Amino acid sequence: MTIDARDDGAVATERRRAKAFWAQRRASLSLRFDARDAREIEIEVEDADSVGAGRSIVRVSYVARLGDEGEPEEDGSASDASAAFECELELYGAVAPARKAEIKRTARAFTVVFRKTTPGAHWPRLSLTKEKSRFVATDFDAWMDEDDEAAADAAFKFDLSSLEKISNYEDKSYYFPDVDDSDDDMPDMTDVYDA
Repeated sequence: MTIDARDDGAVATERRRAKAFWAQRRASLSLRFDARDAREIEIEVEDADSVGAGRSIVRVSYVARLGDEGEPEEDGSASDASAAFECELELYGAVAPARKAEIKRTARAFTVVFRKTTPGAHWPRLSLTKEKSRFVATDFDAWMDEDDEAAADAAFKFDLSSLEKISNYEDKSYYFPDVDDSDDDMPDMTDVYDA
């Protein structure tokens, strides 16, 4: 899947390794790339059948501007230098094909959200291997623990049909049959304050 393919100028043919920030939910996996004015975004998901049962290889490549916005060159002109970046990850589990991935873009970054093929428990790690990569980090802004996710899902499950007739809520004797509303047991206030 290619997004926003255009030719704005010269781009280096050598691809650089992109740093990815990952987070997961029970049904999805997100990869965020900090890339200024990203374009020519390409996403590939190698089918789990060709890789091995229950896992996928994901490749993301893009072109992005280098340096800070408005950072002038030596001659005083604005910097428009761009470079090509790529990221390849062998995932712990399997994700749906690239055409089902969702891309969220801003001027400074883009996030690719993949659907897990078997939603359920969180994966213990992103990659199949246990070794750490300096090009992959946890996206703590998007991260949610399994317990917090279950609590958030439960908070929004309000079933209107489970309510009884609204008239029952107006009748206190229905809910509090042992409470008496009569004022017979209360002393008269004038008796208390008469001196």
